[in-house]
Amino acid sequence: MALIFDSYIDVKKGFFPGISDISVSVPKDYLSRVYNLHFGCEIKGSLLDIVEYVSDEEIDIKELINMELKFTLYNVLTGNDDVLLFDDESRDAIRDFGFTDVLVTVKITEAIVDGQTIKICPKVNKRI
Repeated sequence: MALIFDSYIDVKKGFFPGISDISVSVPKDYLSRVYNLHFGCEIKGSLLDIVEYVSDEEIDIKELINMELKFTLYNVLTGNDDVLLFDDESRDAIRDFGFTDVLVTVKITEAIVDGQTIKICPKVNKRI
């Protein structure tokens, strides 16, 4: 079971060394606020679908579907969304396909908080 949402892949500028600038966003009310997550938590999930992608070429994205993704949570006190920054390996796979400003479906299954694993929506698939 998991939290499932659609988000555009975005490129944020000037975050932190060692953390990717490529991200997706999810409303805080479904992630950091209800699970008491803080900046820097590791978030795990997968890519379920490429919803919207425009290209002149036919591309095979099968290797990306259900690929394990890891993120670093970037949340601030203001705003309504949590930003999930792709880790380097996930970023490289996304970047190699040229995916920015692409609508994707993401599934989040767990968060690692201070060394403890927290299951996200462990009883249901929550689609937002």
